Amino acid sequence: MAMMILWRTWILLLCLVAINAQAATLKIAITQENLNGYQKIVGSSSCNDIHDFSIFKENPGIAYPVLVCKFLARHDTAYLTEFVVVPNYRRGLWVAAQGLVDMIAVPFTINEYTQPLITSGAVKVTHPIILKGQQSAGFYALKSNAKVHQVTSVKELKQLIPVIPSSWRYIAKILEDDFDATVQYVNVNRVFEFLKSGRADYTILPLQGDPESGYEVIRKGIKVKPIGRFKVVLNRESYFVFSGDPKSLDDFYIAVQQGIIGMRQNDRLSKILRQANLISSPPKEWQSVYSLPKR
Repeated sequence: MAMMILWRTWILLLCLVAINAQAATLKIAITQENLNGYQKIVGSSSCNDIHDFSIFKENPGIAYPVLVCKFLARHDTAYLTEFVVVPNYRRGLWVAAQGLVDMIAVPFTINEYTQPLITSGAVKVTHPIILKGQQSAGFYALKSNAKVHQVTSVKELKQLIPVIPSSWRYIAKILEDDFDATVQYVNVNRVFEFLKSGRADYTILPLQGDPESGYEVIRKGIKVKPIGRFKVVLNRESYFVFSGDPKSLDDFYIAVQQGIIGMRQNDRLSKILRQANLISSPPKEWQSVYSLPKR
Protein backbone atom coordinates (compact mmCIF):
# COMPACT_ATOMS: atom_id res chain seq x y z
CA MET A 1 0.00 0.00 0.00
CA ALA A 2 2.84 2.39 0.91
CA MET A 3 4.49 1.64 -2.41
CA MET A 4 1.22 2.41 -4.23
CA ILE A 5 0.88 5.77 -2.40
CA LEU A 6 4.50 6.63 -3.22
CA TRP A 7 3.94 5.73 -6.87
CA ARG A 8 0.81 7.88 -7.06
CA THR A 9 2.68 10.75 -5.44
CA TRP A 10 5.41 10.55 -8.11
CA ILE A 11 2.79 10.46 -10.86
CA LEU A 12 1.12 13.56 -9.36
CA LEU A 13 4.46 15.38 -9.14
CA LEU A 14 5.31 14.53 -12.73
CA CYS A 15 1.90 15.79 -13.85
CA LEU A 16 2.40 19.04 -11.95
CA VAL A 17 5.82 19.52 -13.56
CA ALA A 18 4.34 18.89 -17.00
CA ILE A 19 1.52 21.33 -16.36
CA ASN A 20 3.95 23.99 -15.17
CA ALA A 21 6.15 23.45 -18.25
CA GLN A 22 3.17 23.75 -20.57
CA ALA A 23 1.95 26.83 -18.72
CA ALA A 24 5.23 28.74 -19.12
CA THR A 25 4.27 31.98 -20.85
CA LEU A 26 6.53 34.36 -22.71
CA LYS A 27 5.10 37.87 -22.39
CA ILE A 28 6.18 40.13 -25.25
CA ALA A 29 5.59 43.90 -25.37
CA ILE A 30 4.42 44.92 -28.85
CA THR A 31 2.69 47.89 -30.47
CA GLN A 32 -0.86 47.46 -31.75
CA GLU A 33 0.25 48.13 -35.33
CA ASN A 34 2.90 45.39 -35.22
CA LEU A 35 0.51 43.01 -33.50
CA ASN A 36 -2.12 43.59 -36.20
CA GLY A 37 0.48 42.96 -38.88
CA TYR A 38 1.77 39.86 -37.11
CA GLN A 39 -1.72 38.39 -36.81
CA LYS A 40 -2.50 39.21 -40.44
CA ILE A 41 0.65 37.66 -41.89
CA VAL A 42 1.41 34.87 -39.43
CA GLY A 43 -2.10 34.13 -38.16
CA SER A 44 -2.38 30.62 -36.78
CA SER A 45 0.57 29.33 -38.82
CA SER A 46 3.67 27.92 -37.19
CA CYS A 47 6.70 30.19 -37.38
CA ASN A 48 8.62 27.19 -38.74
CA ASP A 49 6.37 27.31 -41.82
CA ILE A 50 7.80 30.73 -42.68
CA HIS A 51 10.96 30.52 -44.78
CA ASP A 52 10.77 33.60 -47.02
CA PHE A 53 11.07 36.72 -44.89
CA SER A 54 10.48 39.02 -47.86
CA ILE A 55 6.79 38.87 -46.91
CA PHE A 56 7.67 41.32 -44.11
CA LYS A 57 9.19 43.97 -46.42
CA GLU A 58 6.37 46.48 -45.93
CA ASN A 59 6.46 46.10 -42.16
CA PRO A 60 9.89 44.75 -41.19
CA GLY A 61 9.25 45.01 -37.45
CA ILE A 62 6.88 42.05 -37.65
CA ALA A 63 9.79 39.80 -38.61
CA TYR A 64 11.37 40.14 -35.16
CA PRO A 65 8.76 38.21 -33.12
CA VAL A 66 8.80 35.54 -35.86
CA LEU A 67 12.57 35.24 -35.42
CA VAL A 68 12.12 34.91 -31.65
CA CYS A 69 9.60 32.14 -32.27
CA LYS A 70 12.14 30.35 -34.48
CA PHE A 71 14.85 30.71 -31.84
CA LEU A 72 12.60 29.14 -29.22
CA ALA A 73 11.61 26.32 -31.60
CA ARG A 74 15.30 25.49 -32.12
CA HIS A 75 15.68 25.26 -28.34
CA ASP A 76 12.62 22.99 -28.02
CA THR A 77 11.21 25.19 -25.27
CA ALA A 78 7.62 24.52 -24.21
CA TYR A 79 5.89 27.88 -23.92
CA LEU A 80 2.88 30.01 -24.68
CA THR A 81 3.09 33.51 -26.12
CA GLU A 82 1.18 36.43 -24.68
CA PHE A 83 1.48 39.74 -26.50
CA VAL A 84 1.12 42.80 -24.26
CA VAL A 85 0.17 45.89 -26.25
CA VAL A 86 2.13 49.08 -25.52
CA PRO A 87 1.62 52.52 -27.15
CA ASN A 88 5.29 52.64 -28.22
CA TYR A 89 8.49 50.71 -27.63
CA ARG A 90 9.85 53.25 -25.17
CA ARG A 91 6.90 52.25 -22.98
CA GLY A 92 7.80 48.62 -23.73
CA LEU A 93 11.23 49.28 -22.25
CA TRP A 94 9.58 50.61 -19.09
CA VAL A 95 7.22 47.64 -18.64
CA ALA A 96 10.15 45.23 -19.18
CA ALA A 97 12.13 47.07 -16.51
CA GLN A 98 9.15 46.69 -14.17
CA GLY A 99 9.00 42.94 -14.81
CA LEU A 100 5.54 43.19 -16.40
CA VAL A 101 6.75 41.54 -19.62
CA ASP A 102 9.62 39.18 -20.37
CA MET A 103 10.90 40.91 -23.50
CA ILE A 104 10.22 43.53 -26.16
CA ALA A 105 9.23 42.58 -29.71
CA VAL A 106 11.88 44.72 -31.42
CA PRO A 107 15.57 45.23 -30.63
CA PHE A 108 17.14 48.34 -29.11
CA THR A 109 20.52 49.99 -29.32
CA ILE A 110 22.39 50.77 -26.13
CA ASN A 111 21.86 54.48 -25.60
CA GLU A 112 21.01 57.03 -22.92
CA TYR A 113 17.66 55.33 -22.30
CA THR A 114 18.73 51.70 -22.20
CA GLN A 115 22.16 51.97 -20.56
CA PRO A 116 20.94 53.04 -17.08
CA LEU A 117 18.42 50.18 -17.07
CA ILE A 118 21.10 47.67 -18.10
CA THR A 119 23.55 49.01 -15.52
CA SER A 120 20.95 48.75 -12.75
CA GLY A 121 19.99 45.21 -13.78
CA ALA A 122 16.39 46.21 -14.53
CA VAL A 123 16.82 44.79 -18.04
CA LYS A 124 19.38 42.63 -19.82
CA VAL A 125 20.27 42.34 -23.50
CA THR A 126 21.01 39.39 -25.75
CA HIS A 127 23.86 38.94 -28.18
CA PRO A 128 23.47 41.56 -30.93
CA ILE A 129 20.82 40.74 -33.51
CA ILE A 130 22.13 43.46 -35.87
CA LEU A 131 25.86 44.20 -35.96
CA LYS A 132 27.69 47.51 -36.33
CA GLY A 133 27.63 48.82 -39.86
CA GLN A 134 25.00 46.34 -41.07
CA GLN A 135 22.41 49.10 -41.22
CA SER A 136 22.39 52.42 -42.97
CA ALA A 137 19.67 55.03 -43.04
CA GLY A 138 18.57 57.38 -45.79
CA PHE A 139 16.92 60.79 -45.92
CA TYR A 140 13.51 59.79 -47.26
CA ALA A 141 11.00 62.07 -49.02
CA LEU A 142 7.80 61.49 -50.96
CA LYS A 143 8.63 59.85 -54.28
CA SER A 144 6.42 62.44 -55.99
CA ASN A 145 8.18 65.44 -54.37
CA ALA A 146 10.29 66.46 -57.38
CA LYS A 147 11.51 69.68 -55.74
CA VAL A 148 13.05 67.90 -52.76
CA HIS A 149 14.65 65.26 -54.97
CA GLN A 150 16.58 67.98 -56.81
CA VAL A 151 18.73 68.44 -53.69
CA THR A 152 22.33 67.42 -54.39
CA SER A 153 24.34 68.82 -51.45
CA VAL A 154 24.31 68.65 -47.67
CA LYS A 155 23.96 72.44 -47.65
CA GLU A 156 20.68 72.14 -49.57
CA LEU A 157 19.61 69.23 -47.39
CA LYS A 158 19.92 71.45 -44.32
CA GLN A 159 17.28 73.81 -45.74
CA LEU A 160 14.58 71.13 -45.62
CA ILE A 161 12.12 70.43 -42.81
CA PRO A 162 12.40 67.03 -41.09
CA VAL A 163 9.78 64.94 -39.31
CA ILE A 164 11.12 62.31 -36.92
CA PRO A 165 9.39 59.59 -34.86
CA SER A 166 9.21 60.60 -31.21
CA SER A 167 11.36 57.59 -30.28
CA TRP A 168 14.26 58.75 -32.50
CA ARG A 169 15.32 61.57 -30.15
CA TYR A 170 19.02 60.85 -30.62
CA ILE A 171 18.94 61.44 -34.38
CA ALA A 172 16.52 64.34 -34.01
CA LYS A 173 18.91 66.11 -31.61
CA ILE A 174 21.75 65.77 -34.13
CA LEU A 175 19.59 67.41 -36.79
CA GLU A 176 18.67 70.17 -34.38
CA ASP A 177 22.30 70.81 -33.42
CA ASP A 178 24.08 70.33 -36.76
CA PHE A 179 21.36 71.25 -39.27
CA ASP A 180 19.85 73.96 -37.06
CA ALA A 181 16.59 72.27 -38.02
CA THR A 182 13.19 72.62 -36.40
CA VAL A 183 12.34 68.97 -35.99
CA GLN A 184 8.71 67.91 -35.88
CA TYR A 185 8.18 64.97 -33.52
CA VAL A 186 5.25 62.67 -34.26
CA ASN A 187 4.09 59.15 -33.53
CA VAL A 188 5.87 56.71 -35.84
CA ASN A 189 2.51 55.86 -37.48
CA ARG A 190 2.04 59.48 -38.59
CA VAL A 191 5.41 60.14 -40.23
CA PHE A 192 4.26 59.27 -43.76
CA GLU A 193 1.05 61.30 -43.29
CA PHE A 194 3.15 64.36 -42.44
CA LEU A 195 5.18 63.91 -45.61
CA LYS A 196 2.06 63.43 -47.73
CA SER A 197 0.38 66.53 -46.28
CA GLY A 198 3.44 68.68 -46.99
CA ARG A 199 4.01 69.54 -43.33
CA ALA A 200 7.54 68.13 -43.61
CA ASP A 201 10.02 67.49 -46.42
CA TYR A 202 11.79 64.36 -45.25
CA THR A 203 12.32 61.80 -42.53
CA ILE A 204 15.17 59.42 -41.75
CA LEU A 205 14.52 55.70 -42.16
CA PRO A 206 16.70 52.59 -42.13
CA LEU A 207 17.60 52.01 -45.78
CA GLN A 208 15.49 49.27 -47.29
CA GLY A 209 15.63 47.34 -50.54
CA ASP A 210 18.39 47.59 -53.15
CA PRO A 211 19.59 49.74 -56.05
CA GLU A 212 17.12 48.05 -58.41
CA SER A 213 14.17 49.14 -56.27
CA GLY A 214 15.70 52.57 -55.66
CA TYR A 215 15.46 51.77 -51.93
CA GLU A 216 11.80 52.71 -52.18
CA VAL A 217 9.55 52.25 -49.15
CA ILE A 218 5.75 51.99 -49.23
CA ARG A 219 3.51 52.41 -46.19
CA LYS A 220 -0.27 52.48 -46.50
CA GLY A 221 0.05 53.26 -50.18
CA ILE A 222 2.41 56.21 -49.59
CA LYS A 223 5.69 55.89 -51.50
CA VAL A 224 8.95 57.45 -50.34
CA LYS A 225 12.51 57.16 -51.60
CA PRO A 226 15.93 58.51 -50.54
CA ILE A 227 16.91 62.07 -51.38
CA GLY A 228 20.02 62.04 -53.56
CA ARG A 229 22.82 59.76 -52.43
CA PHE A 230 23.11 60.64 -48.75
CA LYS A 231 23.42 58.04 -46.03
CA VAL A 232 23.69 57.72 -42.29
CA VAL A 233 25.79 54.72 -41.24
CA LEU A 234 24.44 53.14 -38.06
CA ASN A 235 27.56 51.96 -36.25
CA ARG A 236 25.53 50.62 -33.37
CA GLU A 237 24.56 47.11 -32.52
CA SER A 238 20.92 46.24 -31.81
CA TYR A 239 19.88 43.80 -29.09
CA PHE A 240 16.72 42.12 -27.89
CA VAL A 241 15.88 43.44 -24.45
CA PHE A 242 14.65 41.12 -21.68
CA SER A 243 13.39 41.93 -18.25
CA GLY A 244 16.01 41.60 -15.54
CA ASP A 245 13.34 40.61 -13.02
CA PRO A 246 14.47 37.42 -11.20
CA LYS A 247 10.94 36.01 -11.65
CA SER A 248 11.34 36.16 -15.44
CA LEU A 249 12.12 32.73 -16.91
CA ASP A 250 15.76 32.42 -18.02
CA ASP A 251 14.90 29.58 -20.42
CA PHE A 252 13.50 32.09 -22.91
CA TYR A 253 16.54 34.32 -22.67
CA ILE A 254 18.93 31.38 -23.12
CA ALA A 255 16.93 30.09 -26.11
CA VAL A 256 17.09 33.44 -27.89
CA GLN A 257 20.81 33.75 -27.13
CA GLN A 258 21.52 30.31 -28.59
CA GLY A 259 19.23 30.99 -31.55
CA ILE A 260 21.13 34.13 -32.49
CA ILE A 261 24.48 32.32 -32.25
CA GLY A 262 23.22 29.31 -34.22
CA MET A 263 21.69 31.32 -37.07
CA ARG A 264 24.70 33.63 -37.33
CA GLN A 265 27.18 30.76 -37.76
CA ASN A 266 26.00 29.90 -41.28
CA ASP A 267 25.07 33.49 -42.17
CA ARG A 268 21.41 32.52 -42.17
CA LEU A 269 20.56 35.36 -39.80
CA SER A 270 21.97 38.04 -42.14
CA LYS A 271 20.08 36.55 -45.09
CA ILE A 272 16.80 36.64 -43.14
CA LEU A 273 17.39 40.22 -41.96
CA ARG A 274 18.20 41.32 -45.50
CA GLN A 275 15.12 39.56 -46.91
CA ALA A 276 12.94 41.40 -44.40
CA ASN A 277 14.53 44.78 -45.22
CA LEU A 278 16.00 45.00 -41.71
CA ILE A 279 19.54 45.44 -43.02
CA SER A 280 20.64 46.98 -46.29
CA SER A 281 23.82 48.66 -47.48
CA PRO A 282 23.90 51.50 -50.02
CA PRO A 283 26.61 51.72 -52.69
CA LYS A 284 29.98 52.86 -51.32
CA GLU A 285 29.90 56.04 -53.40
CA TRP A 286 26.95 57.41 -51.42
CA GLN A 287 27.96 60.39 -49.27
CA SER A 288 28.05 59.63 -45.55
CA VAL A 289 26.48 62.57 -43.73
CA TYR A 290 26.86 60.92 -40.34
CA SER A 291 28.34 57.81 -38.82
CA LEU A 292 26.31 57.14 -35.69
CA PRO A 293 27.09 57.29 -32.88
CA LYS A 294 28.96 60.46 -33.71
CA ARG A 295 32.61 60.38 -32.82
